[in-house]
Amino acid sequence: MAWIFFFIASLIIWTTLAVFKRLKRMQRNVSEGRSALDGLIKKRDELAQTLAERPSERVEEDLQAVLNRIAFTSQSFNDTVLLYNLAQKEFPGRLFASSFGHQSQPL
Repeated sequence: MAWIFFFIASLIIWTTLAVFKRLKRMQRNVSEGRSALDGLIKKRDELAQTLAERPSERVEEDLQAVLNRIAFTSQSFNDTVLLYNLAQKEFPGRLFASSFGHQSQPL
């Protein structure tokens, strides 16, 4: 009988650690995505200002490339946040997320 208790306790501990690692990794991805988006938005603003001051085809192409990267990064960021928020609401993440300080992130 003791081995059943040990097995269940081990399974609970292993699941808790796995969920914690997954949530931490996802939280790090959300932070990195937010930083990448902030950097791209800053670059977009700089290119838009440059284009307003002295129009050129090269600056316009660079601006379009940055806008495309923003769209791609934004979609990737939103997908990551959605998965992170879902992981906190599903079992077993629901049991451990709040106790480890994980909170839902805005899109």
